[in-house]
Amino acid sequence: MSEHNQDSLAGLYQLADALNLTLSAGEKQILEAWMRSQPQTGVIDKVLNQTQHLIEREKQRTSELMAQAKASESELQQNAEQREAVIRQWLAAKQQAAAEVGARPAQTLGAEQAELIRQSVDEAVKARMQGLVQQVESALALLAQSHQAPVEH
Repeated sequence: MSEHNQDSLAGLYQLADALNLTLSAGEKQILEAWMRSQPQTGVIDKVLNQTQHLIEREKQRTSELMAQAKASESELQQNAEQREAVIRQWLAAKQQAAAEVGARPAQTLGAEQAELIRQSVDEAVKARMQGLVQQVESALALLAQSHQAPVEH
C-alpha cells in the first residue's frame, strides 16, 4: 500500500475515532482492501474532504443556532423584566391610591357619606309620603261618595 493510501487510511481511522465509531477488525480489513484496489482515484480524499465540509457546515449551523438561542433567551429575559416593571408600576400606583384615600380627613369622608345617606332618606320619605297622599285622597274620595249617596232605610 502506498504512503498516500496509508495517510488516507490513517485519516479515515482518525475520523472514525472523532465520530466515536468503533471499527471491527473485519471493517478495517475491508477498508484496507478497498484502499489497495482504488489507489489512483483519491476517493478516500474526496470522502474526507466532503466530510470536513459537512463538519464545517454543521459547526456553522450550530453556532448560528446558539446565537439564535442566546438572542431568544435575551428577548425572553427582556420580556420578563418588562412584565416585572409593569407589575411594579401597577403595585406602586395601587399603593399610592391607597395612601391618598388614607390621607383624606375622616370628616370629609363622613360628610360625603352623610350627604349620600341624607339623599337616600329624602328619596325614601318622598316615596312614602306620595304613597300616603294617594291613600288619603282615596279615603277622602270614598267618604265624599258615601255622603252624596242617599241613605236607604
